[in-house]
Amino acid sequence: MQLDTCLLSCYTVYMNLQKIDFKHPELLDNEVFFTNSSLSNFQKMEFRTKRIGIIAYDGKGHQLTHNDWFPVFLSNLEVVSSGFSLKLLRSNLSIDRVDHNI
Repeated sequence: MQLDTCLLSCYTVYMNLQKIDFKHPELLDNEVFFTNSSLSNFQKMEFRTKRIGIIAYDGKGHQLTHNDWFPVFLSNLEVVSSGFSLKLLRSNLSIDRVDHNI
């Protein structure tokens, strides 16, 4: 589990096959950036440790200007304990529907 936690705390993220090196400024210790989300989709997420942030950024560190778009963070431990990779958890998100019954 030590190795998995270390891997999750790294700031290199692969999204849409692009390498992203950006540490979200609102990220707390022992958390991982999960996704940017609308408030309604955030409320549908069933993660115990989900935390909504204030300012959404793209992978290059540019602030996004969507009115209803916020960063979502999860605890490293919850992601590791799920038994699924962060990539798989992200791939199960839908813009219209969030379903984590995987």
